[in-house]
Amino acid sequence: MIKAFSVLWIIFFTVQHAVAQEKAVEVLNEVYCLGARACNPYSSVKIHLPANTVKWFYTVMATKNRRTARRLKKNPALLATFPDLVAARTNEQVETDDNFSPFFIGDATCSVYLLKHAADGENFSTAGGVYYYYPDFSKKNVPSLGMVIDEPKLCFGTQCLGLKNPLAFMEPGNTYVVLTVVAITR
Repeated sequence: MIKAFSVLWIIFFTVQHAVAQEKAVEVLNEVYCLGARACNPYSSVKIHLPANTVKWFYTVMATKNRRTARRLKKNPALLATFPDLVAARTNEQVETDDNFSPFFIGDATCSVYLLKHAADGENFSTAGGVYYYYPDFSKKNVPSLGMVIDEPKLCFGTQCLGLKNPLAFMEPGNTYVVLTVVAITR
């Protein structure tokens, strides 16, 4: 009886300990050029989530300056604080939705769409293409954005984000978008 109780206690402790461990995994950290001059105004990005992802988030920061975008991409202190921001944001009551603003406010705008299917990624990058997206996890015309995605059906496999420069044909110059994706795995 004592051996059986000891074995059950060890199994219970192991399961509890395994559930409590969450790890932040950087999936993507890239700069994308969006515009009508030397760039495409639309870009679709495939996000390959690691196994056991319980939630993930993306941040977008838009700027007109290529050097600023490169500097933001290389900022490890900023990346290190993302899991803490997500944990704090998901533990508090959010009045409107589950998005948060990264540190860099942004001096340009972009639109970000969490696309529903792989085919939507191909259609998104084509002018006039028809695509479907999740409105709750997408935003239009924002200078910077952080979005937490904790919907179980969206936390595995390959997801697709669409990036769009809404002013590509109205303003001269390009917009540089820093996209960072971090998965929280268990």
